[in-house]
Amino acid sequence: MQKGQTAVLVVLGILILGIVAGGAYYFGKSQVAKPQQQNAVITSQTSQLTPASSPSPVDETANWKAYKDSKYAYSFKYPNTWYLVSVEGDQKLYNVPPETAGPAYEISFFVAPISRGINLSDRIGAGKEVADKVFEEKTGDYNLGNVSGAKIKTEVLSGSQTDAVPTIGVKIALNTLEVLYVEMICTESNCTTIDELFDQILSSLRLK
Repeated sequence: MQKGQTAVLVVLGILILGIVAGGAYYFGKSQVAKPQQQNAVITSQTSQLTPASSPSPVDETANWKAYKDSKYAYSFKYPNTWYLVSVEGDQKLYNVPPETAGPAYEISFFVAPISRGINLSDRIGAGKEVADKVFEEKTGDYNLGNVSGAKIKTEVLSGSQTDAVPTIGVKIALNTLEVLYVEMICTESNCTTIDELFDQILSSLRLK
């Protein structure tokens, strides 16, 4: 083979290799770019989506009756089917289903000296006798806004000379001398929703 032909073949080989290498590089680069473009489209579509708004909580006390005490300015709401009775300055709520033999409930709102029962700052579990074999126990902390209070329960021991019955409730400081008691009494042994009813009425309690 002549030297001139050999040179031509070498040049052609180099050109072919260059074309193949360039094509492979371009093909590989285009394949890498496609997922990036797809990701950009997905990201753009996702950014345009707006989260669904969650439903507002339902206020079950919105249509209840309301009471405001003229002396101490506390207020609360209670179910429309309940009865409010004032007894010597104390407010008592009663609910007796008119057509069924269901449970009856009683909630009392009354003001007492701050020295009665446990101190609001006592540890949880602290107890104190408030009447003959009637003990008040702190079961937790309770605050109404920036006003301090305590969750309580009363237990009546056998042989008590009082007409007291077990209750759950809260006591809240009204001033430096007095506290507001809110206690719920279950007058039937088969009451099962005492905590739920009590919490609903407590959620409506205001001091101003």
